[in-house]
Amino acid sequence: MKKIQKFNNYLNTSYMHKNELHNVFGISIQPVLEQFIPSLKHKDGALFIGAGKLQDIDLEYFGLFFKQLHLTDIDVDSMIDGVKKFDLHNNDIKITRIEYTGYENSLFFEAFSEVVYQTRDIEKLEIKLKALCKKAYGYRFLKDDFYKFNLIYVSPIYTQLIFQQVVIELSALREQKVPEHILKAAEDIMLDEVPNIISQFNDNLIKALHKEGLMVVLSDIFEIDILSEFGKAVEQSLLDRTTDEIYHQYQQTYGYGLGDYGLYHMSQHLEELTHHWFLWPHSSQKHFLIKMIIYKNKEA
Repeated sequence: MKKIQKFNNYLNTSYMHKNELHNVFGISIQPVLEQFIPSLKHKDGALFIGAGKLQDIDLEYFGLFFKQLHLTDIDVDSMIDGVKKFDLHNNDIKITRIEYTGYENSLFFEAFSEVVYQTRDIEKLEIKLKALCKKAYGYRFLKDDFYKFNLIYVSPIYTQLIFQQVVIELSALREQKVPEHILKAAEDIMLDEVPNIISQFNDNLIKALHKEGLMVVLSDIFEIDILSEFGKAVEQSLLDRTTDEIYHQYQQTYGYGLGDYGLYHMSQHLEELTHHWFLWPHSSQKHFLIKMIIYKNKEA
């Protein structure tokens, strides 16, 4: 199993015990979806990005509208396990293994640790790491399905595209006594590269969207402790529909994150129809604040 697949399999299996909480989340977004999905002219197929174990996706709900449900993730075993809990005898289920960044094909992580371990000059480190990253530029997935899908559903994935794995690789290198300033430089170099990764990822999704289709994008913005004062304020804001205000205050204090950038980039290319806020239960106490935006093509 390659490094990227192994990492994502760990992420998927680490959330197995939270299925019941996540199923509640999957149901909670349906009233918003029902404002748009029934009115779609075409309902031939829906594409799911980052499907994993389908913890946030109620496939039976989507199966009411779409003939084909096309699940994608790098971890096929998790998707197969996830499908088993649904009654989908009347739908065409397709499961496709996709690595979304091109970093697997370019063998990035097979070279990354060695480069960081062996390089002690920051300028040379930047040159080497950027050269590794450029090997994935222009990567395309779903090339045979461009402009096909009537609905594309993107699970919260922006914060998982490469950078979490980079941090774990650097932690392992710290144990090997790599100097801290080199590790910090490598992390900063890769953090600067993530917007390029996200932009290329989004471009692939936009190409897969039917001209009259809908793009439903969920992005994790920040984590909260729901027992803290801030967590309680966020929960209350969802009831009062004032979460936008809390979000803007948070941004002014902490700046933009990877989840923010993914939505920002998508919004430059598609037209936003609506956005809503939800809490995604990570555990009984820790939740993620999720922003869901529904888009359509600007010319549609």
